[in-house]
Amino acid sequence: MAAHKHRRAQIIDALYDLCEPLRADSDASYGDAFPLQVKTVQKRYRHWTVLDQQGAIPALLLNFDEVLRKRDGGANTEFASLGETEEYLPIALDVVLKESPVTPKALTDQVSDAIYTIERLINGTPDLGVEGVYRTRIAEVHTSAGRITALQGTPFEIARFRIIVTHIYPSNQSV
Repeated sequence: MAAHKHRRAQIIDALYDLCEPLRADSDASYGDAFPLQVKTVQKRYRHWTVLDQQGAIPALLLNFDEVLRKRDGGANTEFASLGETEEYLPIALDVVLKESPVTPKALTDQVSDAIYTIERLINGTPDLGVEGVYRTRIAEVHTSAGRITALQGTPFEIARFRIIVTHIYPSNQSV
């Protein structure tokens, strides 16, 4: 019998499953349809130097981001009158990129490909296939803006996508 997963774990798993077919060696059918192909998809943060030593770049790294924010009261809360909690679950998706002879595409082009690919994935699956997920959206995209390359003399770029998953659940339950 499989263990029951709480909803936040289901959300992380759904995002992982959405990104997994982007792996270059994946058997998934849609991986070739996107300009970004990755070597690694992980549900944890790894420093770019470790990923480089492992030959695991380009990489997608999923983590919870900052603090969970709940709205279960107040004038702007749409679901409070129904006895439900509306939670904004921030997720960080870090994309680690490197320019090399094997991947001669400029970092700027790689970041552009990453933004296009991640936006298509997220915008194409707003409920993630998880019960109670009301909306999934990209709130922000930040890059290291070349700082790694400038400071370390290595051609790396990290783009962080802040994804907000809004999900609804009964106020008297935990998910």
